[in-house]
Amino acid sequence: MLEKSKGLVLQSLEFMESSYICTILTERRGLIKVIAKGARRPKSPLRNLCNMFGTINIVYYFKRDRELQILKEGNLVRRRDGIASSYDKYLLCSEIVSFVLQFLPYEGGKEIFYLVESVLDFIETSFEINPLIFNVFVFKVLKKEGTFPELDKCVICGNKEAQFFSWSKGGVICKACLKNKLDAIKITQGVKKELLYLLEANWDDITRLKIGKITESILKSIPYLKGK
Repeated sequence: MLEKSKGLVLQSLEFMESSYICTILTERRGLIKVIAKGARRPKSPLRNLCNMFGTINIVYYFKRDRELQILKEGNLVRRRDGIASSYDKYLLCSEIVSFVLQFLPYEGGKEIFYLVESVLDFIETSFEINPLIFNVFVFKVLKKEGTFPELDKCVICGNKEAQFFSWSKGGVICKACLKNKLDAIKITQGVKKELLYLLEANWDDITRLKIGKITESILKSIPYLKGK
């Protein structure tokens, strides 16, 4: 079946003598892998479709029971050369891509397509980047993928007066349900508001924001980031 989609090139690996295997986050299907046959040849029309971090429009042959789809043709929308020209930007974007590849299942993630595209655009063109951009990005992904922590009421008893936050419990918990949760962090309404603000704020506003120490601690302790 022939399909068309906008896509983001998250990984591009050399294959055999003249081809690439690319992992692409597509607007239509989420994460897929395609083989770009002959794309490493200098005059190949597929060559420009295999650049890391690039946005492309592609036409590909899709078969559901096949892990590797076949790239037919397409056109380059944006290369994002500004990322490759800066070591720090390249490192940050690589960290984002690595998370997406580990977090998303095959054919998953179409819900975060524009989130990934927007953060790559921002990093490429920005002169100043909040060091917590990666953590906030992961926080936003959790919301879009339905694994976001509960912030309105105690996840155990439903008490609206929850004053502690625990990743292991999946959100806020009240004092009565605390029971020596070692990973629990005491929070205020201000912290809750700041966390909710980060979900809706654009990358420029996040970079200008002075994130509070408790909010920072919560962002840095996201379970998916252990070991980073």
